[in-house]
Amino acid sequence: MNPMQASAGAPQAPIETLFPAVRVKLSIDAAIVLAKELIRSTDPVSSSAIIEQLKNILLKPQDYTKTLKLQGVPEKPADLYTDAYKPMKGDLPFQRYFIKNGDISTWKDLKKKEKQQERDNEIRAALNAYTDALMFSGSSYLLNVDRATKSSMVREDVLPDVKQVITSDMGMRYLYRNQVLTAMDDVRAELEYILAQHLDGSIDISELLSLLVLAQQACDRWFELIDPMEVKKAFQIVEGSEEGQQ
Repeated sequence: MNPMQASAGAPQAPIETLFPAVRVKLSIDAAIVLAKELIRSTDPVSSSAIIEQLKNILLKPQDYTKTLKLQGVPEKPADLYTDAYKPMKGDLPFQRYFIKNGDISTWKDLKKKEKQQERDNEIRAALNAYTDALMFSGSSYLLNVDRATKSSMVREDVLPDVKQVITSDMGMRYLYRNQVLTAMDDVRAELEYILAQHLDGSIDISELLSLLVLAQQACDRWFELIDPMEVKKAFQIVEGSEEGQQ
């Protein structure tokens, strides 16, 4: 659990922004089922059919975001983030101005780079669709530490401010997102290798399955940072909608 969690529960985002991430999770789950079937398969025809299904899921575009309009690069972070800058003893006004605006400039550069990367990786775009839309409480947060630690932090005046809370929360989300991205990059590389080997009639799917499980575990950790009821509702909507289209 992230020790610094936004108050009154978790930060919120419109439920439709969670749908792309749900589709990513469903794709990973489906690929795992297929990989296990392939391990059990003794029929070359069935194995070839399963491999084609894996290719369709893992190597071809999935349109995870569908019609959802993705956010562009904002002009600046949310006001509650920038308002959290506290003047330090001895600071001059112009010093605070340059520190604050330098941070915002760096933030914008990172956001631009992130948006460029989204165009090359639809899983990144799918997970970012939700985190980009998150809204945090600007008035309070819940500090998940024991009473003694909290008392010590109060005495030493080191309680985190809103900016630190947001940074900590988003850092965890990006950490798990990056674990998903790394695992899925490895999954695709492994499948490409398997396809090359398959031409010679030999195939070993065990490494592919292990990598898919790593991606699934990272994805599960990403979803654990979201209200479970919101996640359940999002899965129900996506699964119901896509079943109706079949």
